[in-house]
Amino acid sequence: MIRRKPKDPDGQRRRQERLRALRESIRSGDMTAAEALLRSTRERGRGGKGAQGAFDPDEAPPPEPAFDEPFSSGDEGGDEPPASRGPSPGPLDIERIQQATTPQALEQVCPGREIAVPAAPGDGRCWYVRTALSDWKPDLAHVPARYASVLRGMRQQFDELSASPGLCHAANAAPEDLLLAAVDAWKPGPAKAVFLIGTLHYADDDFILEQHLARTASEEPAVLRSFWDRYEKAGVLVTFQGAKTHLPLLRTRTKALGVDEPWSDPPHLDLRPEVRERWKEQLRSFSLPMLERALLGRRRTVGIARQQTGEAYGLFARTGDARFMAAVLGHNRLDLLAMAEIVRLLLTGEDPLL
Repeated sequence: MIRRKPKDPDGQRRRQERLRALRESIRSGDMTAAEALLRSTRERGRGGKGAQGAFDPDEAPPPEPAFDEPFSSGDEGGDEPPASRGPSPGPLDIERIQQATTPQALEQVCPGREIAVPAAPGDGRCWYVRTALSDWKPDLAHVPARYASVLRGMRQQFDELSASPGLCHAANAAPEDLLLAAVDAWKPGPAKAVFLIGTLHYADDDFILEQHLARTASEEPAVLRSFWDRYEKAGVLVTFQGAKTHLPLLRTRTKALGVDEPWSDPPHLDLRPEVRERWKEQLRSFSLPMLERALLGRRRTVGIARQQTGEAYGLFARTGDARFMAAVLGHNRLDLLAMAEIVRLLLTGEDPLL
């Protein structure tokens, strides 16, 4: 006679709660929490406490991590210098997460609209998302006012003799004249391709964040042309590592795809060399999330690391499954917001590390 193991209603309930936690982590774009849930399940499976991949009802979900470092890992920053760079995050366990959740459409996770870009080759279309900071993060609605106040006062106060040309251009500009840009690319083949360009500008006492996303390779020209249209009208362009990385990539892709190049170039402020010069004695890592932690006192909860955005976008480009895209666009927005606040710190000379 075969004895059946009695059913455990409490265990089944906890298993369902754990599955719901995993689905919610994916839905919100928190891939780190999802990875932790799956990793703990695999470890228990290898330890003989159940089949690999089955959720153990007696194991509580791990706490949700508060931060993922896109480029390098460091200790809790605050006012202390971060530790040496740690290991880079591994690849996302996309196949396993796909098995536990359902696909999502781009319209669900990244509300926006399709726009036509007449001057662009290819499809001439891309996905456009426009967000005001006050709607996206109401708790940071005070940031644009501080930014604008500093820029409006800099014309009388800034010491141009000790500043770089880019910083002087920013100091002499109105807050509405600065265009901050962040670029995301991936490498589907021999060459890198641009799939997302985000911009931030000040208008009507708020920050306006605009993102142009290529849903397929044929939409990359529209993303590039949309950016160059904004670029030509900017008073000052602000980037983070744009001089050596982003602008050369954008120009290379523009030529390769037959997109019309910009007819004029605005003054350019690249923030990365500025922050390295200002805080080289106190900091060892200069990624934007690390600077957010050390200089702005904020910790990212986007869920995936910067190294993983290309892989996450690759899933979307191949299958149309956008379950990771909220996190990808979230990193891009947070980069832009951090850049705006770093501009303010550089212009005022304020040092949060002192």
